[in-house]
Amino acid sequence: MNASAPLRLKDVAVIVMGQSPAGEDCNRHGSGLPLLNGPTEFGTTTPLPTQFTTDPKKLALPGDLLFCVRGSTTGRMNWADQQYAIGRGLAGIRHKKNPKLQSLIRAAIEQQLPVLLQAATGSTFPNVSGSQLADIPFPNLETVEAEAIAAIFSALDGKIELNRRMNETLERTARAIFKDWFVDFGPTRAKMEGRAPYLATNIWSLFPDRLDDEGKPEGWITEPLGTHMSNFDSKRVPVSGGERAKRQGPFPYHGATGVMDHVDAYLFDGIYLLVGEDGSVVKKNGLAFTQYVWGKIWVNNHAHVLQGKGSVSTEQLLLYFQHEIVTPYITGAVQLKLSQGRMNAMPFIYAGASVCDAFATAVAPFFAKYRANADESKMLAAMRDLLLPKLMSGEIRVKDAEKLVGEAT
Repeated sequence: MNASAPLRLKDVAVIVMGQSPAGEDCNRHGSGLPLLNGPTEFGTTTPLPTQFTTDPKKLALPGDLLFCVRGSTTGRMNWADQQYAIGRGLAGIRHKKNPKLQSLIRAAIEQQLPVLLQAATGSTFPNVSGSQLADIPFPNLETVEAEAIAAIFSALDGKIELNRRMNETLERTARAIFKDWFVDFGPTRAKMEGRAPYLATNIWSLFPDRLDDEGKPEGWITEPLGTHMSNFDSKRVPVSGGERAKRQGPFPYHGATGVMDHVDAYLFDGIYLLVGEDGSVVKKNGLAFTQYVWGKIWVNNHAHVLQGKGSVSTEQLLLYFQHEIVTPYITGAVQLKLSQGRMNAMPFIYAGASVCDAFATAVAPFFAKYRANADESKMLAAMRDLLLPKLMSGEIRVKDAEKLVGEAT
């Protein structure tokens, strides 16, 4: 092909439009391939599947770019970290010959996204077709230059992925401390067995040296969860999904299981825990869908907005929900719901102010680093979006962009 000839995405990439399997072939207990229906299952970089199918119709392969083609979240993207069955809400996109250029494919789509959303069909929700994706302009660059530009975006995406994995470790560590103190009652059991202290003396002394008749540390009490948390009212943004897609703002718009899109106003400003209220409210292991969020955000009416109260921190509340089965408190056969009343009535073992304050102090550095990593990832994503059109047009040279990215990462 002539080096000056214009290219389209169809010239360089395979585009697989998703197709949903029959409902009877889907499940939540891990049978078959993981199924993605849309960005509800998207994580920061890679998906977090909750459904499976024994009869996949269309497949995304490891390394594919996953692109949402339907609804108010049209345009959201993730990377496939394994083979997935994809429903009609997604497309899987891969370079035909050179996996090193996957990041350049994403960059080309990002650059064209406003045009795609403007042209998307559908009276209520946007709908991007396979032919629209196929017609996206793709830079006709020499292989060396194309790989260099793709490497810049890969470096940014790599740092974002590193932050994501670090945050998984931070959260896992905090979860282990919570489990030892409040689920397994490790310090109390160690005292009963005469084992050596494994916590600082001032913390070790806070734990009772025996269990009561109910099997919890002596002096700790079981109370309704609602006693130790505050609930805040959330609500829908008063525009249609299609309008939200056109009015992308700076504030994340959260649903029951993740960020739906961004809007131009906010309801909350602070650190909160979001717990799914209806729809996809419970995972296959019986735990609630939760989100740990901070800053200026909007939350729709499908999620409870919570904060810890008194000596119980919001982080302790998060970790509580990551251990407590909510299935007994769910109502509804078709439309599952975790009502505020039932959630408030869930049992909470309260260890007293001294232990809870000590726990909050112990895990605070983990969650501070968690938030800092996530904020850095947002900054890097913004840098990627800023460099994107400038690199593609030649306004910024590759070496200058490499220097900027090197300083940032």
